[in-house]
Amino acid sequence: MYRLFARRLGGGAVSLTISLSAIVLVPSGGAAQEGALEPVRAAPVTIAVVQDGPAPGDTVLAQIEAELSTILSARGERATFKRSPEFDAGWRADRMKAALQAALDDPEVEYVVTSGPLTLQAAVEMELTKPVISAYVQRLDLFKVADVRGDRSGKPNLNFILIANRAEGDIRELLDMVPVDRIHVLIDGDVLDQLTVLRGEIDELAAATETDLIVVPVLTDVDAALTALGDADAAVITRMARLPSDERARLIRGLNARRIPTFSVEGHGDVHLGALAARTPELTTGAARRVAVNISELMRGASVEDLPILVSADPRLFMNAETAVEIGYRPSVATMALVTWVNEAAIELAREPLAFAQVLQYAERGNLRLAISAQDIVTAEKQRGLARSPILPQIGAVGEYNAVNQLFLEGIVPDRFALAGVRASQMIYDDATISDFRSSGRLLESTEQIYEATRLEAFNQAGTEYLRYALSLILYQIEVANLRVTQENLELAKFRTEVGYSGRDEVYRWEAEVAKRQSRLFASLSRVETERIRLNQILALRQDRRWQPQEVSEPEDQFPFFVDILTPLFNEATELELFREMAVQFARENDPELQAIQRQIEAQDIQVGQRKRRWFLPSISAGFSWDHQIYRRPELENIDNNLLAFNLTATYPLFQGVARAYEVGRTSSELERLFREQRLTGDIVERQTRTALRQLESSYPAITFNRRQADAARHNFDLVQDKYSQGLVNVTDLLEAQNESFVSEQGAAAAVYFFLIDLVDLQRAVAWFEDDRTPEEQQQFRQRIEAALSAN
Repeated sequence: MYRLFARRLGGGAVSLTISLSAIVLVPSGGAAQEGALEPVRAAPVTIAVVQDGPAPGDTVLAQIEAELSTILSARGERATFKRSPEFDAGWRADRMKAALQAALDDPEVEYVVTSGPLTLQAAVEMELTKPVISAYVQRLDLFKVADVRGDRSGKPNLNFILIANRAEGDIRELLDMVPVDRIHVLIDGDVLDQLTVLRGEIDELAAATETDLIVVPVLTDVDAALTALGDADAAVITRMARLPSDERARLIRGLNARRIPTFSVEGHGDVHLGALAARTPELTTGAARRVAVNISELMRGASVEDLPILVSADPRLFMNAETAVEIGYRPSVATMALVTWVNEAAIELAREPLAFAQVLQYAERGNLRLAISAQDIVTAEKQRGLARSPILPQIGAVGEYNAVNQLFLEGIVPDRFALAGVRASQMIYDDATISDFRSSGRLLESTEQIYEATRLEAFNQAGTEYLRYALSLILYQIEVANLRVTQENLELAKFRTEVGYSGRDEVYRWEAEVAKRQSRLFASLSRVETERIRLNQILALRQDRRWQPQEVSEPEDQFPFFVDILTPLFNEATELELFREMAVQFARENDPELQAIQRQIEAQDIQVGQRKRRWFLPSISAGFSWDHQIYRRPELENIDNNLLAFNLTATYPLFQGVARAYEVGRTSSELERLFREQRLTGDIVERQTRTALRQLESSYPAITFNRRQADAARHNFDLVQDKYSQGLVNVTDLLEAQNESFVSEQGAAAAVYFFLIDLVDLQRAVAWFEDDRTPEEQQQFRQRIEAALSAN
């Protein structure tokens, strides 16, 4: 983000805010108000374009023309850009002032635009008879040609662009990434030779960073530049306007091939070309828009001295993952906490996209508690099979050898014999066996309902953890943004010190604030990792997997069905109360824990009845046997070797102590316990449903209020930051405004996710997750709700 800090311009000035994608003009009165879009002048204005020399790598002039055309067309005005060989210095030191003077002397020209540091240097040294606007971006400690007076240009009729981000900060960032004693700095050779302040600035940077900075001049020969680097440990890339973009990319590829870490002070664009890292946003668009706006204001009567010069650039660290892998660079934990990756997949840190519905699928497929519950069903099925077994025929084979003392049976039975036979029996009626089989069926159904309850609990746990993880990521990103704003304010504090608005105490205050924000950032990153690991454990996935949760800006992005139903009810107290009663009734009917207890009650009721019937019901069974004597001694004549038998048995226990009475009492007591457990579970289900609805009634409007607070705090912070840059407020005011904006942003982000978490609790309470239901089931549920509301 770019922000222009502007005072009121005399005779109807505007306060300006420039971002990378839009220009916002905030009128403060007078002729400059956007409400008056009639042409200020009928004839087109002529603007001279003065260049240091041919610059195939510089596109800022073309963008200035396009931006100014857009601004002026809204007012019915036009501008023409005049180019002439006389306005091109051809990279010659003796031509810089001559080219600029030729433009100043041209009677058709009203304004002059320069694009390079050398013509800007010439403008500083010359007497300017017309407004000169430089599109070259200076830093406070590098390529700083023009003088600053307060927060305005110190040279009459000269306007230029200055960013608060310092090259020293970039070099220190590189040293944090790659601790080295020397760094090669690639600089445009002509600029190095002709810009008088440059070598002194480099010497000051070397002293400040305690690093040996070795300058490597680059013109158009990439191979020569790579040869000059030798065995470089690290390299800093600056602006080299004479290199086309493809040659600049070839230079960066050559550095990577030599495994040299590269840091660009030019901007994030170099990271996309293959440079390892950069902290400065792409400045060409911002510079072009600033120049276009300034020319527009000059045409409306503003003076050059009133135009702002300072641009604050978001110091976001970008890093190319493919380059990191290619050169063998491994980022530290500190760097990982701050970096925004380009080509992230190359370093195996890419997050897999993950939506709420996928979380439920993972939970159902892999949750270990659910797997344990599924095994309980298998066990219950086997138990039911065991209970069925005594009801079925029992058949067995026997083999026997006997030696008998005959006594009075001599001649009737042999004294020794061996036989083989078959035994079969069938239960005709046994109340205990039948009751056990019947109750095992109810217990199997109960186990299946317990599985369903475990499944819903896994959905609830996984869904809640997913939302907590997504929230922790958002809060972490807010922490990163707040750290960057704090770093931005530190640069502003240094600028205020240099122009005399404040003392060094403010710089120390902001340095302490940056350190504090960095500490909080690591704590926030730890929370993100903790939530991610917990989510993977719940889903029974590899705990090193990384996720990118679905982006949610509005609650309906996550749960469209429930949000569509509930949000209208929050404004109708009567209908909300009817819905609450319907939800409680639905939850009691639908809750699998209640249904599991009901099946247990039915199973226990069967056992109680069986224990009572044991007083008067016998057990009846039938049996059959066949035996064949294979060997006998002595052999008995006229007696068959085969023996067939059939029996019918009725058994009735006459006395078993007092066991039957105690069995009735024990099973009845267990049944009573289940009734009470059923009531307790029903009360808990109702409490969870009512509580979830009450929480939703609170968390839903909290989204709106938190957003209003964040919006107001953000606008207040922008205003206070603008005033701080102008020296109108002190550091305490800015700190307070920044902290209020930061806390409000966190609150606004958290409010949406707290509502979603409450909505997950409601879905668990009523045992109905919308992502687990078909469109037909959703329609049936909607119809039931509509029927409940219309019936009353």
